[in-house]
Amino acid sequence: DPELIKKFAVKDFDHFVDRRPVFGDNANQNSNVLFSKTLVGMTDQKWRDMRATLSPAFTGSKMRAMFDLMTEYTGQMIDIVRSEATGTGYVDHELKDFFTRIANDIIATCAFGLKVESVQDRDNEFYTMGKKMMNFNRLIILLRVFAFRFFPGIMGKLGVDIVDREQLQY
Repeated sequence: DPELIKKFAVKDFDHFVDRRPVFGDNANQNSNVLFSKTLVGMTDQKWRDMRATLSPAFTGSKMRAMFDLMTEYTGQMIDIVRSEATGTGYVDHELKDFFTRIANDIIATCAFGLKVESVQDRDNEFYTMGKKMMNFNRLIILLRVFAFRFFPGIMGKLGVDIVDREQLQY
């Protein structure tokens, strides 16, 4: 029932703060365990405090400002494609990579206040680190995810995280 889902997922969301941990152990205070420190991984008062901290970032005026930034970046994307097409008469892009870079630039600007321009700078550090962090196809990452699902307490106490230390430190 869509109305029931809307009720507990949106309207009464703040009453459902205690969820089963997905990665790590919620009681673990190890600062290395990244995913247990996200809003999805928090419970009780920690969840309420973090939600109260994050809520002002998503007001209507701030969302409109983010939309303006998104519009600006899509305009830049169009300008890039036009300028490339003007020189050669056609444009050849691998679309997944192209749109991933645009999305990366928008997220970097809206969430971190950074202007990274990963479409023009193919070796942009912010983009390459983010891509490495989101690459869950490696065997070691799959083993860590498996271990977190079945042994969250042990993984939390060991301070093991799903992503590599290089990306965490970045």
